[in-house]
Amino acid sequence: MFQFFKNLKLRTKLVLAFTLIVTLPVAILTYRAMTSVTGEIEESLENRLQESLAVAEEIHNDFANQARDLAIRVSQLPSLQNALLEMDENPIKQYELLQFVNIRREQSRLDFITAVTFEVADIHGNIVAKSYQAIPDHRQFLTKPQDPKIMEALRFAETSSVRSTKHGIIVKGFAPVRTHADPFGVVIVGFRIDDGLAQKIARITGNNVNIYLGDQLVGSTFPEESRQEWLNVHRALLPFLDKLTSRVEEIGEEPYKFGYFKFKTYTGETESTPGLISISIPYSQVVKLKRQSTVSVTQSALVALILAVIFGYILSNAITTPVLKLVDMANAVSKGDFSQRVAVESEDEIGVLGSAFNHMTDELEELITSLERLNQVGIALSREHDLDVLLDRILEEARALTKAEAANLFIVREDGLHFRLSQNPQLLVRGEAFEEQIIPLDEKTIAGYVATTGETLNLADVYHLPADSPYQFNTQLDQNTGYKTTSMLALPMVDREGVMGVLQLMNASDGKGNTIGFDEDSRSIATSLASQAAVAIQNADLLQELKAMLNSIVHFSAYLIDARDKSTSGHSQRVHDYTMAIAHAINQVDEGPYAEISFTAQELEELSVAAYLHDIGKVSVPEYIMGKANKLLDEQLDAIKSRFQYVEKYYEANLWKQLAQTDDDAEKEKLHAQYEAQVKELRDNLQYVFDCNVPGVWGYMSDEKIEKLKEIAAKTYEDTEGNHLPFLTDIEVKNLSIRRGSLTDEERRLMKSHVVHSIRILDAIPFPKHMKDVPYIAGAHHEALNGTGYPRGWTAEKLNPQCRIMMVADIFDALTSKRVYKPGMPIEKAFRILEEEEVGGGRMDGELVKIFKSRELYKGIIDKEGSDFITDKADNMEEFNI
Repeated sequence: MFQFFKNLKLRTKLVLAFTLIVTLPVAILTYRAMTSVTGEIEESLENRLQESLAVAEEIHNDFANQARDLAIRVSQLPSLQNALLEMDENPIKQYELLQFVNIRREQSRLDFITAVTFEVADIHGNIVAKSYQAIPDHRQFLTKPQDPKIMEALRFAETSSVRSTKHGIIVKGFAPVRTHADPFGVVIVGFRIDDGLAQKIARITGNNVNIYLGDQLVGSTFPEESRQEWLNVHRALLPFLDKLTSRVEEIGEEPYKFGYFKFKTYTGETESTPGLISISIPYSQVVKLKRQSTVSVTQSALVALILAVIFGYILSNAITTPVLKLVDMANAVSKGDFSQRVAVESEDEIGVLGSAFNHMTDELEELITSLERLNQVGIALSREHDLDVLLDRILEEARALTKAEAANLFIVREDGLHFRLSQNPQLLVRGEAFEEQIIPLDEKTIAGYVATTGETLNLADVYHLPADSPYQFNTQLDQNTGYKTTSMLALPMVDREGVMGVLQLMNASDGKGNTIGFDEDSRSIATSLASQAAVAIQNADLLQELKAMLNSIVHFSAYLIDARDKSTSGHSQRVHDYTMAIAHAINQVDEGPYAEISFTAQELEELSVAAYLHDIGKVSVPEYIMGKANKLLDEQLDAIKSRFQYVEKYYEANLWKQLAQTDDDAEKEKLHAQYEAQVKELRDNLQYVFDCNVPGVWGYMSDEKIEKLKEIAAKTYEDTEGNHLPFLTDIEVKNLSIRRGSLTDEERRLMKSHVVHSIRILDAIPFPKHMKDVPYIAGAHHEALNGTGYPRGWTAEKLNPQCRIMMVADIFDALTSKRVYKPGMPIEKAFRILEEEEVGGGRMDGELVKIFKSRELYKGIIDKEGSDFITDKADNMEEFNI
């Protein structure tokens, strides 16, 4: 429970505490009020009961008095007295008397009486007239000649009493009747005590009434079904009636509060069975009153409690709102949101706390903003590789973070401290606006002192330096520009090897246009920035060095590739230049399929390296293939020459042998002619071999030429050992039968394999991320858009613009450059082949050829020596070893 209360919000705690504080007295007051009300209700009920009993007693007495008064009025009626004098026991007269009595009874208007009796008795006690209403068996009265009650009444004239008879309880009034001043008898008027009297009392008191005679219930306002229960209760209480004032009993499901009023009954001359009138008040009225009072008190308490809660909420809200705002503000600050502030509306402790918190938030926001910006600057500096852009960014961010108006940057070099960069918006000075100066690395200047010692200087006024300071401020710059330097923060830029530069920040601003000194926060932030800047500059320098080294390696690799074959010298450089010229032209195109393409600096750098190294795989191609101008190697051709010379010598030796065997001149002449024909045929055959050996002689080896070559090869000669050997070996015939170019199928396969080797070599080089596609681009320069290229047979979907550019550049240089096995092709003819065979055949991108040709991007690059050699014999791409 305590833990639950601890976890509640402050406002809830205050509301609960205030509510509990208010609830306790409200509950006590409510309890006391309800107790008081209950007591008052009980007392009021008891008073009401007693008042009702008093009223019942008064009604009873009045009831008896009315009976006596009526009897007196009747006895005094002259008409009655006359009737009595004339009666003489005449039944008719008795009847008239009875009618008279009945009329008088009705005229009495005792409508609340349910039974009335009139009796007239003579002095002897004989009943001479009688009238009954609602009394069963009233004839019994007539059968009694003398009624003891009458006799008693005569003795107690002018009195009244309650008489108990078998017909019920009768309240009787007696009055003497006199005739001619002689007493005749008595008039008795009796009212029956029954439900009628009970109802009369009930109407007046507003309560239920029971009338008891002894242990009998003779009158009641209750329904028949509940009277027996009341009688049982009465009988149970008879022994205690003398001590009983009031009591509560439950009749049916209803509790009643009741009490008794006692009256006397007489039988003859003595008092007999006690009579009681009981007043019963339903206790539900008490319960109802209690409930109403409880509801009323509860409602009042609830209203008080609600008011307490509302007041508590208002009060707690007034107390906690600033605190909760502080909590919300603290939560927001913890999440990096510094937009909230507390409205200070008082000068109490909470107001002071709010002001302090606002100030703290302002300071924290400024600090966090500076740190975030410093972190972003660090990230930006680590990503920036252009040294000039990097230095400019360092000054920008340093000024922004420290609210400095101007900044200078110095770089340490072997010959001194180089004034590299300055920014001063007041003078519109930015970048390298000032000519680079070199300051000596000593302690005489502020920058030199910081660079030499590695200390930070925070100077409030550079024009008022301590007299013993080893450094002085150079006022020359201020004098030349008219700018006034006041405060200065000079920080060393330290990398792994020591101080590599100095950052100077001038004239800190308070945001209101006033120049102030640099505070400790500015010094701390600037120190961090200077450290990051030093690392970034070092990384940029290192990256530039690595780039320079990579470029050197790339250029040297391209040189080595071309150096292996002098006939292709300059090919890698020219392909590179063509490629980059097309790429830069694409960046300027504003229409056509390449209008939306623009290569970034990194993409151009990647393409440049790929162009230089696209033929690096040629290092794996045998050197004789690289420079193979003819179909036969020189040693192969020399062997054929020697063989044919041997055959010619053989013919000559055979001629001399035959000449020595004959003296016939005609025969000798015939032998000479035969020898000369053999030699001529032999030499013609050798020349034919020479012609077949040079690819450019015929351009294409037809079937007829190959058949003739085979005929020459089929001829034999006899060696010194008597073996008959062919003029040409199978290998020689195979090479000489090459239809186009100088390479056999196997040699051409080896030549083409240079692309695969290029891809493997380049894949093994750990290029930077922005050059990861160098192997992909370089390895695609012999692919074709229609999938007929090599080595992968890629189609257009897999060949990006960089690959397509290199395809055009490589083939154009192969066509226009001179080789040992072919002359260079004129530009016009090269473009015709590109357009008709390559583009028309679906091998090459026609838009790139169009850009290359229309913008004359080859100018200043093309191999002049090769392209100026004009020939019509090289018309097919297979002739070029590409």
